[in-house]
Amino acid sequence: MSRSSTLILISMTKSSRNSNNPISLLLLDLDGTLLNGELSIGKRTSEALCSLSRKGVNVTFVTGRMLPAVKRYADSIKVTSPIIALNGAYIADPDAKYVLFDKRIPKPVSNEILLRLQNLSLAANTIFGERAISSNLDELSKKAVESWLANIQFIDRIDTLSESPNMMLFIGDENSVKEGCTRLKPLESEAFIYSYASIRYKPKWYLEIRPAGTSKGKAVKLLLEYLEVLPENVLSVGDFLNDIPMLKLTGHSACVANAHPEVKMAVDCVSHLSNNQEGVLDILKQFGLV
Repeated sequence: MSRSSTLILISMTKSSRNSNNPISLLLLDLDGTLLNGELSIGKRTSEALCSLSRKGVNVTFVTGRMLPAVKRYADSIKVTSPIIALNGAYIADPDAKYVLFDKRIPKPVSNEILLRLQNLSLAANTIFGERAISSNLDELSKKAVESWLANIQFIDRIDTLSESPNMMLFIGDENSVKEGCTRLKPLESEAFIYSYASIRYKPKWYLEIRPAGTSKGKAVKLLLEYLEVLPENVLSVGDFLNDIPMLKLTGHSACVANAHPEVKMAVDCVSHLSNNQEGVLDILKQFGLV
């Protein structure tokens, strides 16, 4: 499929967790959902996920992280199916031997973004599939980046790009990020522009820019077509607003107790346990998977 391919999101009638539709695919968000505050998977949850394949349930991730930053988690629970990375802009198997989807921000647009954000106090990160380039990072921004990105080249300044990126991520204080959003508003038809406060690395804010039309939901639709799995046979689990397109698409959906209020309203099942309490394991129990 070409980078310019358009994915059509079809609204599906959601089924309850008491439905007779068997779950054959489990889609998991990572940060704030499967991963705890130490950025690891709880021991009991890891054991349960490893055992699901014996019951005919496939497991994979739908995450904002780069694919190489997901590899160790995939290996730990034996994920072999394609992983949705960069919030839907990139889909590949855990070893990136086969890339199912690789959507980029056009180079003229990405360079216009850099130009418009000049003179703002923002750390800049540009992601190209399996590698990234970062500049102007303070200690806290670097800590955030190194947990989310991988194969990073650190340089003093990013002025122009010679290659189209899958994602651009800027990190700074709230005022700088909001000013960046204002400057980029004329480009909203050419790129998806989204800002949000960091939960883990306060008081940092993020300005995330992806190819226009990308989302976790649209990437999930493509993945299901590739795997030949029906939405009614899929359980998705998340915690934040970017997970909602995925959660609305699948036949079964759930979230952990620490999820955003809007996410809790969008799902079939809300665990009473947070990501730090192995809420995903509780969800698996509620759906009869363990």
